[in-house]
Amino acid sequence: MTKTLTIMLILILFSISFLGCRQSDSQSESASVESATEEDASDANTENDDSTDGDAQAIIDTSATTADSSPDSSSEWSFLINTKDLYGNEITNESFYDNKLTVLNIWATWCGPCVAELPTLQAVSLAYADKGVQIVGVVQDAVTELRLRNDSVATDAINLLEDAGATYTVILPDKTLDEVFISTMEYFPTTFFIDSNGNVVNTVIGSNDFEGWSTEIDETLAKL
Repeated sequence: MTKTLTIMLILILFSISFLGCRQSDSQSESASVESATEEDASDANTENDDSTDGDAQAIIDTSATTADSSPDSSSEWSFLINTKDLYGNEITNESFYDNKLTVLNIWATWCGPCVAELPTLQAVSLAYADKGVQIVGVVQDAVTELRLRNDSVATDAINLLEDAGATYTVILPDKTLDEVFISTMEYFPTTFFIDSNGNVVNTVIGSNDFEGWSTEIDETLAKL
C-alpha cells in the first residue's frame, strides 16, 4: 500500500514538472540581476529625491491594500490593485468591475510552460470575451524586489506576448498582487479566478490546453 502511494506521488510531481515551474526556481535566475538593479535604484533615489517625473513613473504603488482605504470604492473587494500594464497604462480594481469573471494568470518569462500556453490564453480570451470573462496576465519577474519595473524583463515579456499573438492585458505585480496571490504560490503558472465582488472562486495550478480552460471557466461561471 505504501509503495503504491509513493508511486502515485512521484507520478503527480512528475506531471506538475511538465505543467509548471516551482517558484523557488526563479531565485537563481534573478538574484544577480535584482542585486544590480537595487544598487542602481538606490543611486537613482539619492539623486532624484525631489523628482516626480521621468523614471519615477516606473515605481509601482506600495501603499495600503485594504478596501477601507478607498472611501469611494464601488466594490466590496477586500484588496485594492494599483499598478500598470506592460505599456505603462494605469490598472486599478475598476478594470475588473464590469466582468463576471477575471482569470488572473500569474506567470514568469523564465517558465517554459507559462510561455508555451500564451497562445492558448489568447484563444480563450477571444472565445469568452462576450461572456463576461477577461484574461489578465501578471508577469511576476517584470519588477525587482523593490517593485521597480525591470525594463529588460518587461521587454522580454512584451516580445514573448507578441510572438504568441497575445493581446490581452498583462500587468506588473504590485504590493497587493504580491501579498495576496504570488506569496501563496508554489508553482508557475498559477491562475486565480476572481468574481466581480473580488472573491477568489477557483484556482488552477499549472498550464492548461484550450479544452481544459474552457471546462474550468464554464464550471466556474455556472456557480456564480
